[in-house]
Amino acid sequence: MSELPFGGTDCALSMLYALEREREVDVFVVYTDSETWAGDVHPAEALRRLPARVGHRGQARHRGMVSNGFSRLALTA
Repeated sequence: MSELPFGGTDCALSMLYALEREREVDVFVVYTDSETWAGDVHPAEALRRLPARVGHRGQARHRGMVSNGFSRLALTA
């Protein structure tokens, strides 16, 4: 396991995908280890862009599957 190429989790990736393809999505659910953001666009910002682009406001649910005591993500949109 230690040799696998793990890295940060881009929690906005599914939202950016939907924006790029103008998809109406009700809820984005992201399951991750404990990484909650690693990308150019914060998930809350990606979520805020949805109504202007697709005319539909989505929601996001992020689930960290590992409790390490320091990861936390706050989404407001």
